[in-house]
Amino acid sequence: MAIAARASYPSHPLILFIRPMPNSQYFAAIDLGSNSFHMIISRVEQGQLMVVDRVKEMVQIAKDIGSNGDLAEDAQARAFECLACFRERLAQFPHSSVRAVGTKALRSADNSNAFLQQAQSTLGHPIEIVSGYEEARLVYQGVSHSIPQQQGQSLVIDIGGGSTEFIIGHQQTPLLIESLNLGCVVFSQEYMRQGVNQTSMHNAYLAACAELQAIRHNYQQCGWDIAFGTSGTMKAVAEYLPGNNATIDKQQVENLYQEMINHGVREDLGIPKPRRDVLPAGVAIIKAIFDQLQLRTLNIADAALKEGLIYDMIGRLNKQDTRNSTVKILQQRYQVDTEQASLVFHTALQLLQQLPLVEERHILISPQQMLGWAAKLHEIGLGIAHAGYHQHGHYLLRHSDIAGFSRLEQHWLAQLVRLQRKKIPTTLANNLPNNMTTCVACLRLAVLLCRSRQAPSTQAKVRLQGEDLHITVDGLENQPLTHKNLLIEKEYIHQLGLNLIVN
Repeated sequence: MAIAARASYPSHPLILFIRPMPNSQYFAAIDLGSNSFHMIISRVEQGQLMVVDRVKEMVQIAKDIGSNGDLAEDAQARAFECLACFRERLAQFPHSSVRAVGTKALRSADNSNAFLQQAQSTLGHPIEIVSGYEEARLVYQGVSHSIPQQQGQSLVIDIGGGSTEFIIGHQQTPLLIESLNLGCVVFSQEYMRQGVNQTSMHNAYLAACAELQAIRHNYQQCGWDIAFGTSGTMKAVAEYLPGNNATIDKQQVENLYQEMINHGVREDLGIPKPRRDVLPAGVAIIKAIFDQLQLRTLNIADAALKEGLIYDMIGRLNKQDTRNSTVKILQQRYQVDTEQASLVFHTALQLLQQLPLVEERHILISPQQMLGWAAKLHEIGLGIAHAGYHQHGHYLLRHSDIAGFSRLEQHWLAQLVRLQRKKIPTTLANNLPNNMTTCVACLRLAVLLCRSRQAPSTQAKVRLQGEDLHITVDGLENQPLTHKNLLIEKEYIHQLGLNLIVN
């Protein structure tokens, strides 16, 4: 297939080399998928990533989601039982060495927030909910580091319980990313409740084809040289088929599709019942993928999302944080004045260093990082219009696919940009975590102090006494506009529960 590269991501890989970690540091990655919960524990030895332990439970958190969109109580009970087991294995792990993420079912369920609170308490570590885009990016990071480096482009397909991710990339760099509402658990619930037969399989197949039509043209235009399938459904099908268990070809898929219709899933192959229950829907999805993308062969890859999480953690520790690259790309895309962004960045962080922060349990968001990213992107909305540019910036950040950020991080980044100026809506002010309140105050003051688009002649001094936020600016008597703006700002800052006192 011809290669037609369509770059939509940084032109450099996340990690090329793994730097040695002190004392063979261990890392744990947890994938709270719609079908299975996975945990792997790895360590870095002489520059190589070594998996030392794996735990997997078919929790099927997406099973029996009610008509109201809530996770079923028995599914939640299975999840908490599994997380309690994970916690025992993670007893000595610091938060910085553990990343746990939830995917389709947890980002879609209406009672996800309530579940997440208890889940984090049970696990003993923060849990991030990632977007479909970020899930796909992490899958590609895991797969691309586990396969021989190709000269051309690779297509990676990951069928989960609630969604399926499609990524085309070159070496460690993803070029095209999509996440579609195709999942073996969800399709089983929707199309196989009355049993597996020709009608139910055909309906699942047609539904999958309809979803794939949205991406078919772009993916075929971008092109790939080799295709990989990963995660439970792909591996289960490969193991079910006769042969080497390392590839799936089109004719095998056609034969298996008919076998599912005629005989269902064989019980003599040792496949656990939860996997047998969702395998026919998975086969219907795979057949649709082969037909719509005109595949002939899929190679099976062992790594997936959880391995991608490990590489992402190591990248952050080695100062190769994808989020920093994403911020630079957004600055370029929306023609942000980087000199002004740098002024606000340094001023805001200088203010934050003078103020106390609180330890917020089960929240891994760094106030310094969040404030820094928001400062660098605070004028992202100017490309749309000056009037209300903070609101335009909020919209762009809230609704864009931005690599490396969890949904919570993306939410607070957008909110910080929204709250940098003008009135602060009461509903937002009342729901800000303590550290985000401090970050909002620092960003607002930094934007105000750098309004001249020149570095402040002296550093402002701030201190917090109870609810009184004191700010001292040397030579303020010679800066009437800044003085006036600080006095106006008192009213706005008061909405954060702070009394701004200008000295």
